[in-house]
Amino acid sequence: TTACMLAGAAAAPAPPPPPTEAVAPDEPAPDFVWEQIDFRRDQGDLEGSLEAVEEALEDYPNARALQARRQQLLKQINPDDPLAGRSASSLKRDAQNAMGSGDYDGALDLIDAAIDEDDQDSELFYMRGRCLGELGRNLEALAALEDAKALGHDAGQVDRLIEQYR
Repeated sequence: TTACMLAGAAAAPAPPPPPTEAVAPDEPAPDFVWEQIDFRRDQGDLEGSLEAVEEALEDYPNARALQARRQQLLKQINPDDPLAGRSASSLKRDAQNAMGSGDYDGALDLIDAAIDEDDQDSELFYMRGRCLGELGRNLEALAALEDAKALGHDAGQVDRLIEQYR
């Protein structure tokens, strides 16, 4: 009977594994794209090279090498801007830390730079709304929160803040 119980226990299905975040595979850009980018850079036209990279990213959004080149060019074009060339996720993480320490002005600068990199991230707009509200800029906060909701952020969470800042 013990064997039957073990056999019955073994037949129970295992729980499914937890979902994992999908990571887009790297997508290399063709040589002609790199030739155009490098030609402009070699001519000293960093802005033109950046423009070529951004155009290529429209066709090859998962090309990690293009993303890295974009970051590099942004840093070269704006060497005095400490936010230039940083990824939206890095800026967002630093903004969350700044908000946690009560530095809403600093967080807002980071969030705005992150939105420049990723204007479809509803959480960035939600965070922007929170910062603006904490700074007493309620009308701007409400607009940012409406943007967050339009991009699909949790409506209940957004509506609670909207009520607070009205």
